[in-house]
Amino acid sequence: YVGGMALAGMLLSRPRTSKEAMVGAVTGAAASGAAVLALIAGGNITNSLGHAGDIERLTLREFLAGKVYPKADGTYATDDKRLSLATLDEVGGQRVHHDHPDKIAYSLREGFGKFADAPFGRFLEFLVSHGLVFEPGDQFGDADQRPDMPSEAVLRLQEYRAAKLADETK
Repeated sequence: YVGGMALAGMLLSRPRTSKEAMVGAVTGAAASGAAVLALIAGGNITNSLGHAGDIERLTLREFLAGKVYPKADGTYATDDKRLSLATLDEVGGQRVHHDHPDKIAYSLREGFGKFADAPFGRFLEFLVSHGLVFEPGDQFGDADQRPDMPSEAVLRLQEYRAAKLADETK
């Protein structure tokens, strides 16, 4: 991708001197490289926030250092609705996303409540329900075919963490 953008930058707007072509190539590569890095960083930040656990327990210093606390159920799913729109609902609806894979909008509520929980997902639902741009998918068929479902090992770890947290709060 970056190489293609470098080539486009080099060949665009003919005739060029070799110095102008080199500047175009470097500029095209730098611009596309920056875009790719921004996309990767944004995805990683969003996913990290979605699995930040019990963020209510975190201090700002702990959060910036990457510390996470499991929630009472032993998961690290973050359901902070305040961050839904900024993260395309990834942070606001982790539990619903994993427990109800058939939902386009990560919310169990209807009407305005659904929009408040999952504004991006509600917009996608609107597009799908009106046949605009998207069509309903097969939702990966069976739950065991979904790539984002926790394995048996992860489920056992969640149970262990939940039991440990329950013991600590007694």
